[in-house]
Amino acid sequence: MPGLSAAELPPETLQPGETLEYYNLAFVSGHPRGHRVALVTRVDATQGVEYPLTLDTGDVIPRHIMTKRVADRFGKPFAPEATKWRKIRTYQLTNGSVDAPSRSSAFRKALEAAVDASIEAVNEALRAVREDIVPESPLSDESTQETEVKPTEPSSTPVFDLTSQPSQEMNNTATEESITSEETHQT
Repeated sequence: MPGLSAAELPPETLQPGETLEYYNLAFVSGHPRGHRVALVTRVDATQGVEYPLTLDTGDVIPRHIMTKRVADRFGKPFAPEATKWRKIRTYQLTNGSVDAPSRSSAFRKALEAAVDASIEAVNEALRAVREDIVPESPLSDESTQETEVKPTEPSSTPVFDLTSQPSQEMNNTATEESITSEETHQT
């Protein structure tokens, strides 16, 4: 069954504020990830303009892209059989614009609101928590006395300081210890 030519299509007027359905050119034609529904924020009906529509998604769509009207400028949805997929150039365009936030600015505002709400919730929780203050102990003679530190017994393993120059006396001591340990191992 052949499609309709542009002359056979019933006339449709596209106005700012209407909602369009289309497929983004960044994806393969008909791929589900490329399917978009966007609000028309500005229409330029000047003859020969390559990109006559400005959308809230920020997508740029040329005149040859197939679109379908989904809802009118008041948000009332069209019946599915009332509109057909057609190229933008086949619409009768009405100049104008509507004030609507872009999706990126709406997303930014939503993130800011979420962060503000979470910060406020944390502040409320912290205000509700009672601070635990460690009570001060009264000053007494016992608390002012220093505790005696007992020296620890030296370990049986000799410790050598390798960062400083070895003295002659240290070398003699180390040599005597190694000779003594060799003699004990031999017997």
